[in-house]
Amino acid sequence: MEKWDQFWEDVVTTIEEQFGRGNPKEWEESDIEDFLMHLNEVVNLRLEDEELLKEAYEKNAWAPISAITFRNIFQYKKSKGNKTTRNGFAIYMGYQSAADYLAVKRSSSGKPAVNHRTKRFKAAKDKEPIPVTVQLPNADFEKEDKNNHWMLYEVAFLWHGKEPPSIQAHFYQMTREIEQTKANLHKAVELGFLEAETKVLPGGFTRFLTREALEKFVEQQDLDKPEFLNKELRKKS
Repeated sequence: MEKWDQFWEDVVTTIEEQFGRGNPKEWEESDIEDFLMHLNEVVNLRLEDEELLKEAYEKNAWAPISAITFRNIFQYKKSKGNKTTRNGFAIYMGYQSAADYLAVKRSSSGKPAVNHRTKRFKAAKDKEPIPVTVQLPNADFEKEDKNNHWMLYEVAFLWHGKEPPSIQAHFYQMTREIEQTKANLHKAVELGFLEAETKVLPGGFTRFLTREALEKFVEQQDLDKPEFLNKELRKKS
């Protein structure tokens, strides 16, 4: 087995354990989008929080990977990643770099001395706890009435009457219902039932939805119109 084959097998195992959506070779675009944002957040947290990593990567900063690179590694098996990509995933697993991963694997333990990723990520969350979903404020529909363009994850929160949090925070604040709505919206886009604009952003890509496209989707699918789209309801209140 080539040295990077084992590396990527360990990456897959870590992703399955830590991200909880199964093997990435089976993911759809919405899963990849969510993971790339999650990966970028975790890696940047370690780079900001650990002095040794700050010094090591000062002149060669971590560059978020694209969805195409992700697919080429995990789904199409066309690539084993370049040095920067491997370093990023090594940091995600708790190592200092891809070279550190190889050195540890050659040792007797086969594991990093400290699971830096889990330790630091948990410490940061404990230090600055993220509010749970029940603490999210209700959406200001008067404000949203003037907004005709949302990121897809924002629509999922608004659909359930909740004010959308930041991109980074929304992973932790979704209820199962909101997460399912988000997945359903992504699926509707992928099947061609819902029009969306896809934009590449730092750490991945996201989809933007318009009021017009959402109203058309709700009507065609015979769904109950959510309150944030119901202008007439707000006029009467």
